[in-house]
Amino acid sequence: MRGFPAEKSNAIRARNGKIWLNALIFANCVLWFWPLGAQESLGPLDSLVVFEPSLKLLADAPIALEDKRTSPRVCHAWGPYSEINQVQALEQKVIVEGVETEVFELKVHSAPDYLVYIGPMATPEGARRLLEELRSQEIESHFIVQGRFSDTLSVGVFSQKTRARRQQEKVAELGYEVAIEELQHSRPVYYLLLNAPADFVPVIAPNEACNEIAPIHQFL
Repeated sequence: MRGFPAEKSNAIRARNGKIWLNALIFANCVLWFWPLGAQESLGPLDSLVVFEPSLKLLADAPIALEDKRTSPRVCHAWGPYSEINQVQALEQKVIVEGVETEVFELKVHSAPDYLVYIGPMATPEGARRLLEELRSQEIESHFIVQGRFSDTLSVGVFSQKTRARRQQEKVAELGYEVAIEELQHSRPVYYLLLNAPADFVPVIAPNEACNEIAPIHQFL
């Protein structure tokens, strides 16, 4: 078999080396740019999810301004009345749309009474015996069986202290130990209160000032 000349063999080897070198460079380029190609193959932009911020600037948000101011209010009052049904009847006459009404109860003190009494008694038998003695001497008396003055004998209740003193002296002269106690009384009275705009004119003129009944902040 005939061999190749030395020059021709060297040329073939040089050409083959260049081919392998170019192939290696091409492979490296493909591997280098492969991640970029993968990123670009994600698809069109409209397939991506876009997140918008939830916060907005105050200047961009619409502002609804509400006027909180209200017209001045005043309180009117009627009373006092001794019966609540009187106030309720008046309420029906003055109430209209846009006004508020309230029935206000107040405890007032009336003039005291004076109890003249004997005791307390040790036993019910002793109380009955003394009761008979007093009535035999024309002194009206009653046995109190409950409350603060239970087991005592009342010999009179008087609206004036001077009369109570005279009764005390009269019974004491008969040899009995007699005491006087002041009895305080309170009774309810009723007012009609009306909370309305300042320009409201009631059909029935009020006869009381709210601030004379209770602190005015309770009604406005």
